[in-house]
Amino acid sequence: MLLAGCGSAHAAHVGTHSRSSAHSVAAHVAATGFPGPAHAHRALVTHVTDGDTVTLSAIGKTRLIGIDTPEVYGHTECFGRAASAFTKRVLVIGTRVEYRLGVETHDVYGRSLAYVWLPDGRMFNGLLAEKGYATPLTIPPNDEYARLFVAAAPRAREHDRGLWSHDTCNGVNPPNANTKSDKDCSDFKTHAEAQAYFDSHGGSATNNFDNLDGSDHDGQVCESLP
Repeated sequence: MLLAGCGSAHAAHVGTHSRSSAHSVAAHVAATGFPGPAHAHRALVTHVTDGDTVTLSAIGKTRLIGIDTPEVYGHTECFGRAASAFTKRVLVIGTRVEYRLGVETHDVYGRSLAYVWLPDGRMFNGLLAEKGYATPLTIPPNDEYARLFVAAAPRAREHDRGLWSHDTCNGVNPPNANTKSDKDCSDFKTHAEAQAYFDSHGGSATNNFDNLDGSDHDGQVCESLP
């Protein structure tokens, strides 16, 4: 009878934990739009290289899709070490995760390109953007959730998180700052094309990426284009 009682208590605890986790994921999806895992595969974290690059048991070295964290190798960028430390703290070696490869499954360096979900169901790629450890980086055809990553940046800035904080980088040296291509409005055919480029690189009214916003700083670029 004692064993049966313990078993019932354990089952009740597991059931309560499962419901709590499901509620947490639902709240995260509602707040950010980032979906939980669907049609995903399981793997273990075996190594963390930096903020946006990890190694998974099933697919090897993996670059997280949709975001870009500051560099820590070669030229260390503002908040790079903090982003790397955060990923190592959350994705401890041996952590069980779920992943889904992008439409384009590998980059030019041979790394797998994937979305990764934590055991509690939150998308880790999105978490990095939400907490201000990364800026959005859209590279088609892996752009399924591009609008969500782009939307996460101003939320992080508004709440003074991570690299957007006045106490850290103040958004002045975002991770892709030294990879700017110095485009101007003549490089685009339409306003929509220019705006998509600007937004995908973390541009905003307070982050005039490639100086495309002009002098009014309203976050709208190349407004003279059709």
